[in-house]
Amino acid sequence: MPTKPGNRFPHPTTVDFTKALLLQYAQQVASLGLKQIEVCDKRERGLRAIIYASGRVFFHARYFFAHRSRHKKLGEFGVLTIEQARAAMLGNMANLAHRTFAKALSRICPGEISI
Repeated sequence: MPTKPGNRFPHPTTVDFTKALLLQYAQQVASLGLKQIEVCDKRERGLRAIIYASGRVFFHARYFFAHRSRHKKLGEFGVLTIEQARAAMLGNMANLAHRTFAKALSRICPGEISI
C-alpha cells in the first residue's frame, strides 16, 4: 500500500553509512511520525539499516536466493559498528554462495560431498 505524500521520509534512502547520519535519521523518524524506514548503504550492495521510531537501528543483509528476496538480521547498531556490519554481510554472502555450490555439487556427485 503506498504511503501518503505527507508521511514520506524527506531525505535520500541510499547513503554512505556514517554514525552521525544513522543517529540523525533515528531522531527524525519519530519526529516525522513514521514507524520505521529502511536505508541502503552505497558501499555494500545489500546492506540495509532499518531505523525504528524508538530510535533503534538494526542492520540487515538483503539478498536474492531461489528467486525470492530474503533478509537476515546482522545485529543492532551500537553493538555492531558499521564496518563490522559490512564485514558480516560479506561473510554471510560468501557462506551462502559456498552452501549453494556444495548443494549443486552434491546433486551431481551424490555421496562424495557433505555439506
